[in-house]
Amino acid sequence: MPTGKDGELGRERRFRTDTAPSGLGQQMRKKASSTKLSHGVLLLAVALLGGCAKSADNELIDGAAAGDLPKVQAALASKADLNAKSDSDVTALAVASGNCRLAVVRTLIAAGADVNAKSSDGVTALILASAGCPEAVDVLIGAGADANANSAQLGTPLHMAAMRGQVRTAQALLDAGANVNAQYAGYTPLKVAQPTEHPLTSIEKLNEVAELLRQHGGHE
Repeated sequence: MPTGKDGELGRERRFRTDTAPSGLGQQMRKKASSTKLSHGVLLLAVALLGGCAKSADNELIDGAAAGDLPKVQAALASKADLNAKSDSDVTALAVASGNCRLAVVRTLIAAGADVNAKSSDGVTALILASAGCPEAVDVLIGAGADANANSAQLGTPLHMAAMRGQVRTAQALLDAGANVNAQYAGYTPLKVAQPTEHPLTSIEKLNEVAELLRQHGGHE
């Protein structure tokens, strides 16, 4: 779990493509989108944003992905569009949030970035942060991020938190008014909070988040 200090992250976050519960992922992908872009693939795309930056907008996005605050500040000074979209159709704030670049997240919000900006599929910064950065979740919620945003590819922030066994994030989202029984491709957060074979989410954490959801009236 991220420490909340950019300097202590130590490595790029890498997400696997087998994030959905066994047997459930295939069904969800069929219902959610014909592109078959899984949760892990989208997050990995966000994490790997970069390339040859020529415009101030691209510099902003590149800096956000790398957690390069001076680069972000220079791009802002060059009048970069705070809500410009990357090649993956997400904003610099979403990129920074998905990579847990907290200093950049705070800087972009302070500069006026739209915390509820969406990709064409409805992906927001909060949805990406909910996969594994509770500190960014707290910052985004405090800035007015919608806890019930719903993406065709990733579901709601609570779906992401449930699938990743993010108990603290799930609690923060519920406190912020997240719908415990929100639907994503026919599945509730509790439905996706079940043991999986991938190693990034422990059965213990999944069970813990599932119990939390049940306590708040969650059902499958």
